[in-house]
Amino acid sequence: MITTKAKIEDILISAHSGFACSKQFEATEKTGVLHLRPNNVGYWGVVNLSKKIYIQKDKIEPSKVGIKKGQLLFNNTNSKELVGRVVVAKEDIDAGFSNHITRLIVDDTRIDPRWLAHYINKLWADKYFFHICKKWIGQAGVDTSMLKNIEIEYPDIAEQRKIADRLDNVFEEVVNGITLITKENNQTNEYKQSLLSNVFSTPDFQLVKLGELLEYRNGLWAGKSGKLTDAKVIRVTEMRDDGSYDLSTAKELKVEERKLNTRKVTPNTILLERSGGGENKPVGRVILFGNNVLEDTYSFSNFTTLLIPKTELVLPKYLFYFTYNFHLSGNTKNLQKAVTGIRNLDFTKYLEQEVPIPFKNGKPDLDRQKIMTDELDNGFATSEKLRDLFNKQERYFISLRSSVLNKYFQLTT
Repeated sequence: MITTKAKIEDILISAHSGFACSKQFEATEKTGVLHLRPNNVGYWGVVNLSKKIYIQKDKIEPSKVGIKKGQLLFNNTNSKELVGRVVVAKEDIDAGFSNHITRLIVDDTRIDPRWLAHYINKLWADKYFFHICKKWIGQAGVDTSMLKNIEIEYPDIAEQRKIADRLDNVFEEVVNGITLITKENNQTNEYKQSLLSNVFSTPDFQLVKLGELLEYRNGLWAGKSGKLTDAKVIRVTEMRDDGSYDLSTAKELKVEERKLNTRKVTPNTILLERSGGGENKPVGRVILFGNNVLEDTYSFSNFTTLLIPKTELVLPKYLFYFTYNFHLSGNTKNLQKAVTGIRNLDFTKYLEQEVPIPFKNGKPDLDRQKIMTDELDNGFATSEKLRDLFNKQERYFISLRSSVLNKYFQLTT
């Protein structure tokens, strides 16, 4: 196959970054103009409009509004893992775009824009932009000059179109497959929520404030004085949304020795994410520890709080399911506030939440709690088996996507 080598700047008609707009100037769909941002640069060439932000019309820059079919949107600023993705517009979009996006208009007599989008995304998949981007705290960037200087090798326009057609067909299958899997995964979450809702809406249960059912310890692992010792510290990063955790990633950090015992994780306790959640991942997640925490000494970070159930009143797993359901249902969103960009849970109000508890002869009925948690365990186990199946299907589609890119693009850049 005869190919031509060139720099990206050689096949461009223009490359322009968009404009920033403060949150205070956001508007409604009826009164504003759509403003595309990095979250709209979907994975693998697909524009993602699931989240739309509109800005006031008098804040737009007219030259940076209006995206035509065949134009590319390159994500020039993001985290170092995400910077460098690109999408191609499949239709005209009446929208402006942020300064974190560069609009590329190619010479379509030489380059099929779909082909170029796949080529650039292959570079991203191979972590090319990860290695060349300029990095600073929390972000990374690939400026227009860096992008223009990338060398590409392309076949004639007819061959480009054939390749782009084939890739588009495969990617459509991938996107449809992942969309279906996401829907099925959401249904498993709905199934779990229905199980939890049934348990915690039983009419004959008595309501007891959460704070009366537990003791707690706030995390405080970084000692400034006193003797320091090594200990594995469980942080928010070890906590998963599904209530599980991965201690294999827990780092050994220096902990003040005199505080270690009071900050030590023990079995049948619940760790609560009290602080540090981002806007799209609010605080309030919980995990329940089993006996495996005895294998090592674990402390917990200052972003978390250890909840210690009063076992004469409530089973640890029963209390875990309540706190997990409370977060899963979105209730923790109403109990949080942001301070200098960090979200914090109002812990006082959190402890005031009322927990439905079965009673018998004037005392908490632990036997009934056990029956109900066993039922939830069985239901959750079924849900997790389905989730594992869905994850395998998703990995198949991702590997399919990678294999077809590898087939058509053997990049040496």
